[in-house]
Amino acid sequence: MQNFMITLLICSVTMSLLALLYMASTPFLAKRYYENGRYYAWLFIVIGFIIPFRPQWGNALVTVDMPNYAIAPVSQIVNDTIVLVPTITPAESTMPLTTAFSISWWQGIAMIWLIGIVGFIVYQAIRHYRFIKTAKRWSEVITDEQMLSLFHELKSEMGIKKRLELQLCSCIGSPVMIGMDITKAAIHRLDIR
Repeated sequence: MQNFMITLLICSVTMSLLALLYMASTPFLAKRYYENGRYYAWLFIVIGFIIPFRPQWGNALVTVDMPNYAIAPVSQIVNDTIVLVPTITPAESTMPLTTAFSISWWQGIAMIWLIGIVGFIVYQAIRHYRFIKTAKRWSEVITDEQMLSLFHELKSEMGIKKRLELQLCSCIGSPVMIGMDITKAAIHRLDIR
């Protein structure tokens, strides 16, 4: 478990450095790549933060100490035939017959970390659901021709051919795109200067 936590720390630091490097190179990448490509690069980095390790399937999270038993055959004579009957005997007479359950402090830290991850994901999912529900309830479709023409001009500059809906929501203070795919999103506010 100690190796797991050290690996987790190393992967988190590595992904942080990768994110900083990507943020520093974003102005140069903006000239060469469309928004979709930069979006998916950030998605890759975020997934690296969410799953910061590569699981090794041979390692157990919790170990259970089992007593060491040996199978010793015992011969018995049944109807003039010798029959070998296997019996289980403790290999070490000093070994207790009950199993021992032990958790190291590294395993305790890992369990707290896992509980924190699950709690954080549930909390963020609830907040996101409430945000989407509020945005859908209070959004109004924009019908202003000047805003719509600017919107269509920006779509053509970005190379977006999919049908998008432009909406205004008084509850949201900045431009927002909602949806899993950047090309299937709805923009909720567009500031015209």
